[in-house]
Amino acid sequence: MEIGSILIVLLIMVIMGRSYFLIKKNIITIEKDSKCILSKILLPFGSLFKLWTPNNILFVDFIKKNSLIINTQQKEIFIIEVNDYININEDFIHELYRDYSLIREGFFFQVILKNDDYQKKYIISYSYELLNVFINKTNANFLSGKESIKILKKILFLDIENEKIDLNISLQNKQKKLISQFEVYQGYKAKEGNIEDLYNKLLKTDCKCAIWGYYDFYQGRVNGYISSKLKNNEFLKNSEKLILINHILITDNISKDSLNKISNIYNISLVKKSINNKDLLLKSPIKHRDVNWDLLVNLDYLTSQFISKG
Repeated sequence: MEIGSILIVLLIMVIMGRSYFLIKKNIITIEKDSKCILSKILLPFGSLFKLWTPNNILFVDFIKKNSLIINTQQKEIFIIEVNDYININEDFIHELYRDYSLIREGFFFQVILKNDDYQKKYIISYSYELLNVFINKTNANFLSGKESIKILKKILFLDIENEKIDLNISLQNKQKKLISQFEVYQGYKAKEGNIEDLYNKLLKTDCKCAIWGYYDFYQGRVNGYISSKLKNNEFLKNSEKLILINHILITDNISKDSLNKISNIYNISLVKKSINNKDLLLKSPIKHRDVNWDLLVNLDYLTSQFISKG
């Protein structure tokens, strides 16, 4: 090979290596809508270098104006903060089911972040349209990409004092601390009975935790669950509208009394999770949901949760 060709190859390798370092550092994500010339130069390399990024944790690839691109199959997530559900009624929940039961992205997460008397409610979805329905009913707004990063830091229990610390770097650096400090409890049974005043009752419960609720309208996944897990169809005879749910509680040193209170408030039996708990802490339920713990419930179960005042 000629010396000139060797030099060109070496130059390309240096440029790519330097680009990879900057993308990793970027500190560490690239703002896709940024006018920064460096961002415009490096952005085309994103899909190439993404292959080298860690897949054992949640990873933010790009920060967009009102969303985040993350390392999941669906890619783009949207987040809203909801102050109350006062205007949500039973008809609203049934309309959601009607409009999204045939759409693969017809699911969402509700995350309630608690620290004693501090309590915030967020809804996360891959569907802009689904969240927009909530926005029109609750007067909420889409969080910007930068605001969404801050919220993810909070619900993942990462350092938020220094806003310049990148989420990806912080999550990589705090892996051992998160695993040693936090416990994961999995919902394994939906109890009968209506849920009343869920948010106010949670507010009076002493604990530091993030409560994740997964709610899935898509009948493709519902039917898959039925065919693979249910040996008899007694449950289905009087149930025309069925959804999947999955609940996770991530907490710091919760008392047995508080754990029982949360279980009763949600009407969900909870058990400490020892298998795959690391995945949930480092990936979050957004990236890793243990489908073996999905539960099939009537739509009314979801209705009673979201009509609660607070």
